[in-house]
Amino acid sequence: MNILFIIPSLPNQLNRVRALQILRALAREHDIHVISLTSELQPDSSLLEHYCTRITLVHQSFLRSLVECACAVFSFTPLEVAYCRNSRMKRAVQKILDREHIDLIYVKRLRSAQFIGDPRAIRIPVILDTTDAMSLFYEHLFRAVPWHRKLFIWSEWVRYRRYEEKLFRIFPH
Repeated sequence: MNILFIIPSLPNQLNRVRALQILRALAREHDIHVISLTSELQPDSSLLEHYCTRITLVHQSFLRSLVECACAVFSFTPLEVAYCRNSRMKRAVQKILDREHIDLIYVKRLRSAQFIGDPRAIRIPVILDTTDAMSLFYEHLFRAVPWHRKLFIWSEWVRYRRYEEKLFRIFPH
C-alpha cells in the first residue's frame, strides 16, 4: 500500500516520537511518502530515510509562522493551526495526490488537516490522527494557569472547540 503521511514537523528520537514509531510500523509492509513542514533551511531527514520511500519537505520560516499567527488573532483559527498555515505545503500535497498512486492518506495532528482541504472531495481514504483532543487540553489548562494567562488560553479553547467540530464533521475516519 502507498501511504501519504502528512506531519506538521519532522520527527526524531526526542521530538514527535509517536509519529516516528507509527512510521516504523507502517514501513514494515507499506511504502511511505512523508511530507512535512520544516523551519530549517537544511533539515536532517536522515532518520526518516530508513522508513520512507520518499520525503518531501516544505520550508516555512519562523517569521512567516509568526505572521500567520498575527493574521489569525481575530479569527476562529487556533493559533497552532495558523502557525503551520502554508499554501506551498497545500499545493505540494495536491501535487503528490495528482502524480502518485496513493492508497491512504494519514494526517498526523489537527494542524495538518488544513493541507488536504475537504477530505470528502478526495477519493482516497483519509485517517486523521489527532493524538489529543486539543479543546479538552485547553479546557484543563484554563483551570490550571494563572489569571493573567486565562484570556489567551480561553480563546484557544474556544477556537479549538470550533475547529475540532468542523473537522470531525468532514473527516469520515
